[in-house]
Amino acid sequence: MIATALLAGALLLMMMRTNRPEDSGRSVASGGNRPTAGRSESEASTSDAAPKTKVANRDRGPVAATHPPQRLREFILPEVKIEGLGLEEALRKLYATYQDACIRSGEHPLPLEFTVPPGNKHRLNLRLAEQNFNSSVHLLAALCGMKVSRDDLEYRFEPIAEESKLAQQAMRVSPDLSARLLAMAGLDPETRMPFTEIAAALGLELDASTRLSLTASGVLNMESASFSDVSALTALVKSADEQRPLQHKFTSHLLELSPDYQGTLPDLSVMAASERLLFLRNMAQKIGVTVSTFPTCTAKSGQDTTVEVTRELIAEKEGIVGEFESHQTGHILKIRSDSLGFGHDLSVHYTDTTGALDPVTLRPIINRRTDISDTGFSGDNNTRISVQTRPDGSKTLFLLTSEMIDATGRPIRPLD
Repeated sequence: MIATALLAGALLLMMMRTNRPEDSGRSVASGGNRPTAGRSESEASTSDAAPKTKVANRDRGPVAATHPPQRLREFILPEVKIEGLGLEEALRKLYATYQDACIRSGEHPLPLEFTVPPGNKHRLNLRLAEQNFNSSVHLLAALCGMKVSRDDLEYRFEPIAEESKLAQQAMRVSPDLSARLLAMAGLDPETRMPFTEIAAALGLELDASTRLSLTASGVLNMESASFSDVSALTALVKSADEQRPLQHKFTSHLLELSPDYQGTLPDLSVMAASERLLFLRNMAQKIGVTVSTFPTCTAKSGQDTTVEVTRELIAEKEGIVGEFESHQTGHILKIRSDSLGFGHDLSVHYTDTTGALDPVTLRPIINRRTDISDTGFSGDNNTRISVQTRPDGSKTLFLLTSEMIDATGRPIRPLD
């Protein structure tokens, strides 16, 4: 009887273990471990009895993110190349790019998770130009015939349900849509290629029933027995249309401090907008300080821009009568900025060159009075500060304020 009872108990235990529910999807690119609901009695007694060392006191778990998940719609990523990757692999690469962008821009990343159902066979080939993280996730999902939704820190993917009726869609598109899609696929934008072949180059395999036509007025008509095809094409066209280069607006201030200046300077390399305005107002009232402003300029993300306030110093070439040479003097400012995270990845070079002719020899005397270089991240509407001190004790402070604007010149993130 005892043996029979033991055997029945063992069988019941095996059935309970076998009947545990399985996960319906796989979680990839997890950003961190989530805390468990509680501890066992043995774990609690062991940890409570152990002495609290300095190491234990310092270990407070993962660092909290510095932005909420809602702001992923604003977080700009650098270009990401997806070459022959499946959806899960592409998401891992996208998340790694996001983590790196957080490090470079001084943010702490969110511990995101992506739950993808098994069985998706799509292989993607595309270039994700600068765009926000959330849009990139939705584009990858659409190209794989999936739809995605976010629940707090988790992106959940599921196949687009097919419908029995014919799917139709009409969209007004930009005249250069084909060129943008070709660039997204890593192909020459000047190439003439049918839209269906461009989609195939991006990894989007269209159903044989899918028909596309572009009218003279710039309307793309889509018709297919596959609802997922129309959804994927719609997302692709929207993404290409939204990939307009962001612009950066730069405002520069120059402060010249004489050797006799006795005031103190802020121990900061970056200022917020309110701090900058107060600082400039106070410095303009100081003795021995000259404040000047450069002309405002704009540039597309990833492009160089140069501001010159110069004049030419012309002098006769040494030893050659009647031939002259020109020397450029004055202020030259060169800026390059890439959109990154919630701000700007900057590279700046400023020079101030003076020049005059020697009264005796009439040869030019050229002096590179100021030479300042600066690289680093600046949040939107923030100001980076660079200082050069000369041997005579005089100083030059260079302030560069960067602001993200759209094609119409309006701020992307206006100040309150």
